[in-house]
Amino acid sequence: MVSDFGTFKVPLTARREPPVITLANPMNCLESWLGDRVDMAFRCLNTGGDGGFKFFCERDEDDQMQTDPNTIRIGAFSLTPSQFYLHAGAAIDIYVSFAPTEEGQTSQNLILACDNNTSETFKLTGYGAMLDLDIIEVDGRPIDLKVNPFTSIHFPSTNPTAVTTRRLKVKNSSPILVPFHWSVFNSKASDKITIDEQHTHYRIEPSQGKIQPGQVVEIAVSFSPEHAEPYFEYCDLIVEDLPLPSIR
Repeated sequence: MVSDFGTFKVPLTARREPPVITLANPMNCLESWLGDRVDMAFRCLNTGGDGGFKFFCERDEDDQMQTDPNTIRIGAFSLTPSQFYLHAGAAIDIYVSFAPTEEGQTSQNLILACDNNTSETFKLTGYGAMLDLDIIEVDGRPIDLKVNPFTSIHFPSTNPTAVTTRRLKVKNSSPILVPFHWSVFNSKASDKITIDEQHTHYRIEPSQGKIQPGQVVEIAVSFSPEHAEPYFEYCDLIVEDLPLPSIR
């Protein structure tokens, strides 16, 4: 500063309000079938001052493998944008894709660094699921298909036009909802699949539906013969929209 009495220094100080963000930690991608993908969006809101942010991998070797400046790919996860600027009061969505290749819980750590020389560790989590549908009961009697597997259901002798019903209980031990439908047909041809409706003597109810995770549903299988003779027919339980890698 220059005055009539000479030049002298005046100290100046300044303080920038630090950014304050709210972002889910962990960023949980829930469950996905093996061979499938789940896309999630996590809102990041800045209630403090302006600031620039960037995600880094926790391990240097993982950081060195990144090729896209706006996306981080690590393990079963992909996150974008990996860097962004937030003004006071602004928000942005962080998108995370989860595509598991192994069954079970998995996680990865990322470091979110701010341009005010602060940082925080964020975790990405998800569960890779495989199909777990089991018949756990037949006509009120508990069974274990892993110990005593069976592929046939036998019905007692039934008079023509009468109906005999056997009841199965099926449990979905998978962590994901399972849509299903039954297909009943009167001939077994391994090299040919038909979608045409066939005349059969067995009926399954419900013929279609959805089984929630952990839910047990009762399936009624009914037999109504037309004549006094044996009837050998077949049924398939068809699970819909399921990728092949998620089937044991």
